[in-house]
Amino acid sequence: MRKAIEFLAFSAGACALMLFSTPLILAGLTAIYGEVGQVPPSVLGNLIYLSPLFPLLLGIVAIVRLKAAGVGIGRLIGISGSTIRGDLILGGAIGLIGLLLTLASLSLLSSVAAVPPFQLIPIRTHLYLATIGAVVPGVCEELFYRGMLFHIARPAPRWLVVTATAAAFSLWHIASPIYLPHTFLLGLMLGGAVAARGRLAPSIIGHSLANAAFGVWIIGGLPIPGA
Repeated sequence: MRKAIEFLAFSAGACALMLFSTPLILAGLTAIYGEVGQVPPSVLGNLIYLSPLFPLLLGIVAIVRLKAAGVGIGRLIGISGSTIRGDLILGGAIGLIGLLLTLASLSLLSSVAAVPPFQLIPIRTHLYLATIGAVVPGVCEELFYRGMLFHIARPAPRWLVVTATAAAFSLWHIASPIYLPHTFLLGLMLGGAVAARGRLAPSIIGHSLANAAFGVWIIGGLPIPGA
């Protein structure tokens, strides 16, 4: 029961962090500039570059909690010369399927939910989101969801752990409701990879590549359903 409560508390905390990310940013700008109306347009135009900040916070929480439990982060990630080839193949497959799931989900749900205005974001920003903005969430969110939450939920059956962490991961994207279905499905794949391999390397690679692939898709000028 204690572990279930801890799991729910961390999941709800992450969800709340994402829901209140905009008010938190606005509060920070107000503290710096006195009021939001005084913020220079150049600053407002570059706020998207803060996007890795919130996943980074999750990663820090996960590392602290895992170390407190005596879990070695390097061993948990499990990158080694003998396994990296298989991890890259599995992660690459997850990344490709993740891209297809994203496109399919946006296409199916664009009539009932708003698709973010990707076309209004400058290409240089998409380039950032396809690199730093892809890798930081790929590492930090995996440490939190498939690392820390997996560890907390470990006494439960494997299928339940994978499903519960996928649901928590999906709710992390609640600020963009149209993302909920495909992030849940992606979470199932990432959790399944961790459950099968016993380490985070495949899920980190798959998650990062899924993020990056969508950015590359946009940079390439390919159509975004509903955008």
